[in-house]
Amino acid sequence: MISESINENLKTGAEIADRIEALSEYICQEFQNIPTEEFFTSPEGAWSPALNLKHLIKAALPISITLSLPVVSLLPMGKSGSERNYAQVRDLYLSFLKNGAQAGVFTPMKISSGTEAAKTALIEKFKNTHTKFASRIRSWSERDLLRYRMPHPIIGMISVKEMLYFATYHLGHHSGNALRRRSPGLKHGNGN
Repeated sequence: MISESINENLKTGAEIADRIEALSEYICQEFQNIPTEEFFTSPEGAWSPALNLKHLIKAALPISITLSLPVVSLLPMGKSGSERNYAQVRDLYLSFLKNGAQAGVFTPMKISSGTEAAKTALIEKFKNTHTKFASRIRSWSERDLLRYRMPHPIIGMISVKEMLYFATYHLGHHSGNALRRRSPGLKHGNGN
């Protein structure tokens, strides 16, 4: 089960990196257990587990790539003035969703069907993306995580650390939704 309370206690970049790795490992295990046909089938009005993974990869890649650039590449975006905590970033994001914000360019391309090999490859790509992402987080100092900003497509300019809080929430949000649709009586994800 993905625990929201653990996320709310995250304070450092290293803790966030550890949590992203743990979440991605959990998601890989849970999604590997989904039968292949179900993995690629979208419930009415929702994304399939496969589409949720594709979305999470698409959302993590630009953040991860930005973290691999020299810190001076973020200078033109200005320095962050204040820091929101995990819960504040989550709540801000959810307020935008409630007001109609959508995935936009991060919407995954539709998948009509897939094989066991395609499922395994997608799960492996998800895992590799998030392992590299966590490694890149660890290369940043706490000072720089708070000092520099980057654009979030819905929220706007936020500190790098706030973006990492978002990424952590986002993993639980989408994986939890996909797992809840499989087993409505079970508690998964962030309850959204």
